[in-house]
Amino acid sequence: MQKLFEGKTCQAEFLPERKLVFCSLIGATDAAEHQAMDQKVRDLMQATPVVAFAHDLRQMSGTLIQFNGWLLEALRPTVALGLRYHALVMGGELFRKIAATEVLQRLAPVQYSIFDSREKAERWIDKKLEQLGG
Repeated sequence: MQKLFEGKTCQAEFLPERKLVFCSLIGATDAAEHQAMDQKVRDLMQATPVVAFAHDLRQMSGTLIQFNGWLLEALRPTVALGLRYHALVMGGELFRKIAATEVLQRLAPVQYSIFDSREKAERWIDKKLEQLGG
């Protein structure tokens, strides 16, 4: 695991063996921190293959409205850089899951799924990588 970014409201790490960037959002959204994290991730993707993202929203506070706009803006450029899979780790709130699903559907051709734990998200990504051949 390689730490890419560590702020008060967001963190990103790179798991090279999985070609996965795992981001965690903590507390209230901080646009400046998110932009800095996004730039670190895009810089990484220009130098290293990354095919999967995961976002852990379980510690995020507030609504998904602001997050949804940021997510689309952050992920669209990464699709051109090779993003194929996106796992979202969320609590059990149905309305959050519905809102997230609506946003993720706009990121075609990226395949996505929503999970209640990091472990389940990583297992899904591992299966997708196996289908790609590694």
